[in-house]
Amino acid sequence: MLFFPWLAILFPLYTSAAPEAITVTVTEQCITPPEPTACPGPVCLPTCNIYDLNNWPNGGCASVNDRATCTVFNPSIPHPRSGQMFCMCQAGYRGDGLALDGRDQYRVTWTNALGDQTHRVFVRPGQTCNTLCNHTGATACDEVPLKDACR
Repeated sequence: MLFFPWLAILFPLYTSAAPEAITVTVTEQCITPPEPTACPGPVCLPTCNIYDLNNWPNGGCASVNDRATCTVFNPSIPHPRSGQMFCMCQAGYRGDGLALDGRDQYRVTWTNALGDQTHRVFVRPGQTCNTLCNHTGATACDEVPLKDACR
């Protein structure tokens, strides 16, 4: 018997029954799935971590002497992956030996305090970036596809 019966009306979820199982399905994006078909959304590249002492000082990106660095994605307008660190090629370079299909390297549309950063090419950790892009200036690296779903 309830001491305050009106509580049962206000809080009907408080019961002695076990809670039901909740299933969560993520359909917006997958980050490096084991199989390409395992993810219904766009496949985005994994992050790096410059604070990981096992991968210091480059955070798991290619060798220290390469043109790929672990860089914070810091757009002026926040996006879901803002503040995360990614391996990005130096301006004017793209990943070596990679197809231009957006799977292993891509660009995203973004600006920060330094201006337009859309020319920056995102690659997987360990990927080298010694290939010059086809264009420079405002259209730098435009042969690498944009993949704004990964922002």
